[in-house]
Amino acid sequence: MENTAGNGKKPQYKDPKNIAIALLVLIAVVMGFFLLRDEMPAKGPEKAAEQPASSGSVSVVEVKFDKEDNSFADIIFNKPVGKDDTGEILGRDPATITPPVNGSWQWKSPNVLTFQASWKFNMATDYRIKLNPENFLKSGETLGGKTEFSIRTDKFKVVKASVSEEPVPDERNTVTLNGTVDFNYPVDPNILARKISLREVGGDGKGPKEVPVKLITEYWHNTMRWRSGPLEKAAGERTFELVIVGDLTPTEGNVTLGDDFIEKITLGSKDNLAVRSAEPKSVYPKSSMTIGFSSFVSPEFASDYISVEPKAVYTVKRVGNDLVLTGDFVPGKKYNLKIAKDMPALDDAVLREEFTKEIQFANLDPSIEFESPGMFLDS
Repeated sequence: MENTAGNGKKPQYKDPKNIAIALLVLIAVVMGFFLLRDEMPAKGPEKAAEQPASSGSVSVVEVKFDKEDNSFADIIFNKPVGKDDTGEILGRDPATITPPVNGSWQWKSPNVLTFQASWKFNMATDYRIKLNPENFLKSGETLGGKTEFSIRTDKFKVVKASVSEEPVPDERNTVTLNGTVDFNYPVDPNILARKISLREVGGDGKGPKEVPVKLITEYWHNTMRWRSGPLEKAAGERTFELVIVGDLTPTEGNVTLGDDFIEKITLGSKDNLAVRSAEPKSVYPKSSMTIGFSSFVSPEFASDYISVEPKAVYTVKRVGNDLVLTGDFVPGKKYNLKIAKDMPALDDAVLREEFTKEIQFANLDPSIEFESPGMFLDS
């Protein structure tokens, strides 16, 4: 047998390089194990959740709500539970609905339990359905899985908000803001009055400044009208925010707006007139062009400063801070709008630079219009 100690060579397992390599391999294996363990899914709960229900258990597969008419809700089970003769109204409620809804429970089919409201579920309302298994399960059956479910009939939201200015009589460069807020469901003005505010932002750098605001609408309605106190125009634009607190709910619902609704409002300069928009509208037989300004503009004065190419015959009407040009604009055609420099507003503001914009009228959708209502022919 060869003596390794006498041949001048160290055993391989004592070589420092081999020892270092072995340690690195061991560290890599240990780290790999922990990384894989962190990324592995929790097999226990998943497996338990995926296990098929025992032969005697019942579970809910789906809860369907009638979004179209808000009149019924279906609870679909994984197996037949009800009697074969469907349509029977149940005496004991198989589930409890909160907030309460008048109506009745019955089996639509052996595995579909339905609640039919006497009228309808309230709009923009969150409901909770809690099953009462003791009132509908057969002997030996058990209820597994979820026993409580939530349904929302619809969300509550602001559809649109609009603002216009109204001059304050005998006060130069002073206006009130008149606005409307359209909700998708009626609102109680007594509650909204505590949730709505108008504030000025920016300016002196001292933070938002509250501005008095009053609700004009005094009854439940989708559209709420409001008016501000007098606001004086300054040399520069002033910025305001209309705020509606997000916990507002409709009169017959419990779903809130969610986030605060904030509408930015810009009050124009008393010195500089600005053109804020110029939008076409194709309508038969006469189309129109609406020009939005930062201040009131007289239709009579404006006619001397506004021109359209190609030429078109139109009338000019003022609606708030807008001028509406209505005439023989051709749908599908382009026009060049020009507003000359120095056009005055009804306050002290003046247009400092010429305004130009290319206006594209959309094509009309196909339609039929009869010359007369015709006559009814009796058979």
